Amino acid sequence: MRAVCRALTLAALMVPALEARAQPAAPAPAQAASASLFDQAFSQRRNRAPQKMALPVNLDGRELGTLDAQVSGSTVRLARAPLAQALQAVLRPELHAQLASTQEGPWVGTDDLARLGLKAIYSAERIAVDLEVPLAQRATRRLRLGSQALPEGERTADEVLHPEPMSAVLNLRWIESRDGSARRARLYTEGAARWHEWVLEGQGSLPLDGSGGGFTRGDTRLVRDWPGAAVRLVAGDVATRAIGMLGTQALGGVRVSRQFALDPALGTQSLPAQGVGLPAGGSVDVVVNGFVVRTLRLGPGVYDLRDIPVFNGANDVVVRIVEPGGRVTEQRLAYFFDAGLLAPGLQDWDVSLGQPLQAGTGPRGYASGMPVVSAWWRRGWTATLTGGLGLQWQRRPNGDALVLQQEGAWASPLGTWGGWLAQSRHSFGQGQAAAVQWRWSTRARPDATLGASLVAQAQRRDARFAAVEATRPGGAATDLGLRGGLVWGGGWGATLGWAKRAQAGQPTAGQISATMRRRLDRHWGIEFGATRDRVTGTLVFAQLRYSGEADPAGGAVQGALAWQSEQQRWQADWQATGVGTLAGGDAPWRVAASRADARDATESRVAGEVRTGRGEWTWSTTLLTSSLGGSTLNEFSYAGSLVVTREGLRVGAPVNDSAALLVARPGLQGLKLLVDPQRSAAAATSDWFGAPVLPDLVAYTPREIQLDVENLPPGRSLGVDRPLLMPAYRSVILVPVGSDANSQLTGRVTLADGQPVALAALQIWPMEGERTPVDVFTTRKGGFTTPPLRPGRYQLRKPGEATALAQYVIAPDHAGMMDVGTVVLKEDSP
Repeated sequence: MRAVCRALTLAALMVPALEARAQPAAPAPAQAASASLFDQAFSQRRNRAPQKMALPVNLDGRELGTLDAQVSGSTVRLARAPLAQALQAVLRPELHAQLASTQEGPWVGTDDLARLGLKAIYSAERIAVDLEVPLAQRATRRLRLGSQALPEGERTADEVLHPEPMSAVLNLRWIESRDGSARRARLYTEGAARWHEWVLEGQGSLPLDGSGGGFTRGDTRLVRDWPGAAVRLVAGDVATRAIGMLGTQALGGVRVSRQFALDPALGTQSLPAQGVGLPAGGSVDVVVNGFVVRTLRLGPGVYDLRDIPVFNGANDVVVRIVEPGGRVTEQRLAYFFDAGLLAPGLQDWDVSLGQPLQAGTGPRGYASGMPVVSAWWRRGWTATLTGGLGLQWQRRPNGDALVLQQEGAWASPLGTWGGWLAQSRHSFGQGQAAAVQWRWSTRARPDATLGASLVAQAQRRDARFAAVEATRPGGAATDLGLRGGLVWGGGWGATLGWAKRAQAGQPTAGQISATMRRRLDRHWGIEFGATRDRVTGTLVFAQLRYSGEADPAGGAVQGALAWQSEQQRWQADWQATGVGTLAGGDAPWRVAASRADARDATESRVAGEVRTGRGEWTWSTTLLTSSLGGSTLNEFSYAGSLVVTREGLRVGAPVNDSAALLVARPGLQGLKLLVDPQRSAAAATSDWFGAPVLPDLVAYTPREIQLDVENLPPGRSLGVDRPLLMPAYRSVILVPVGSDANSQLTGRVTLADGQPVALAALQIWPMEGERTPVDVFTTRKGGFTTPPLRPGRYQLRKPGEATALAQYVIAPDHAGMMDVGTVVLKEDSP
């Protein structure tokens, strides 16, 4: 019957053409009529209407979501409004405004995106669209390195994980050393127990070598945070925070302070600003005085790096950018002081009250009857001016001691100024002290060829000025310092510094130093310089450094050769790193060797370190020879942690702040779980002892992690593979891996004559719980496979229709693939 209808339709289309042929006509119109006949007869097949479907859209290897699309052959058009919403945090504001404009219609095609500098690639095999956004078209995102990297985009409740209400962490470190026949061994403990918002911390040590003595208690305190107000309360062993001439004192008492790091949305006004573009993502390490104080893992994009942590005193701050391919870029910043400006209206304060800790080797005690009060307050008055007040007071047997202080910072067009003015009062009299500091820099862009900075400071105190804890005046003193830095093209950099101190009753001390460095290429660098001191004389030094890139297996080699004029000392250092396997898990290792030859002594040292998810093992052997003889020192240590939650007890690596425990769902316990997998290793992996512990979370710093499972069985669901962790102070977060959606339906859709229904959109409707449909698409051969589904009853439907094409039941104990056979449609297409 269908064939007869097609024949009648063709005959009806041919009648006008036959009538036209019977009449006289010119050849050209006859050709036009023939073309018109062809178009009318075959236009439906040749110009098939675009097929509407919901397509997964990916960017940077991550799915943005499923967007409505129109597909015709290899051409795809996406719904404009949802696409603009998904790319709002990615594109530059002016570019996003063009994309979101509705003047061009509700759909945007590949040609339209190309005119905006974007690229959309449709994959018919995967039935998905991959977007490519160049760095030039991406919005600059701010990262506050001194506090938090703020997450972007909206997330569901299952994707954001918070700490357990009750948990405990106990860090253990065993250290043993042998020098000849002498043996020393000690066990150090440090731990924290969390109960909702309260944290009890403690530390101590125990001798293991029979030298006598029992357990020695260290600092013990109770901590309570109010993140919304950025306030922390500490009771027990506390320490006052130094600011200007208000020094640090260890107390047994109470401290209440403003802690900006407690609130991810709150931060001080940015100081230096550095920009960096990462085409393939990478990580940023903030190194202060040689120590990594913060590491951020970043996706592809353009970033504005701000709030670099700088502390009082001379600092060497390096921002190290490590890209996935191994390329390392460093941005170096040197400061004498932290001229931290607060945002207008923002206040910073600290109040401490308690008894001073008694110095000595006996049992831990406090000086009763000599209470100390320490308090200071700072406020941002304008965008360029911050000022505040402070005091410290202590009751003394021979008269109370008091220090009052005013301090502030001002950002002027000629540089940033900071300073303080203090006055002390003791039984031996009153005194004054003052300091002023100044910093200027070009704030050059990262791609600039020349950058310069200059910092200076001066401090003066009179003969009777003294801190509250002093028992006598310190004497008059004057300190001066000046330091300049210069960076220019070709990898060159130089630093020049001068310092002088004049103190009553002592000879004037002075020092001048100059260094120059150059990065020869991506592996080699050289640094040399000299220091002239009035007391020790002149010291000249030079150093050649080598840093190799990591190979695919994670191995890398570093080395340095240095010489200095004092004692005519030569020193060679070598280090190799790699990743091995121990107890079924990743085990990064490090082996280092050094040798130093001086005029009257030689020292050789070999050391090694192995880290796993269950602890860290280190050892070293040092051989020292001189004219007086030789000695050998061997040291060994192990460090690990015990983490307790409602899931039980886990053994892990040392936990400095907070941790996360991976919890495998049924069916995944025996598989290898990975956290943030990379080319050669992962941040944490499971081993013979089970799921891993991620020990390096930082309190109130949101961290997104990538989860993966090796050899995930077909049909099994990984669940949320990119959860966002929101750690609190000394907290533990449970991270579930897997879900109860562990069954995938696979089948085929055909017409009544057996022809496959290719590239069609269908929906799987759950009949229980949240009845949200799941979009599925057929392949060119009519096959379809659903994403992992939970146990229950489901219907296969056409989009927008309530009639079920087929019904399926997934049993509670089923896991894996489930072949549901062939679905035959009565119509030509779904």
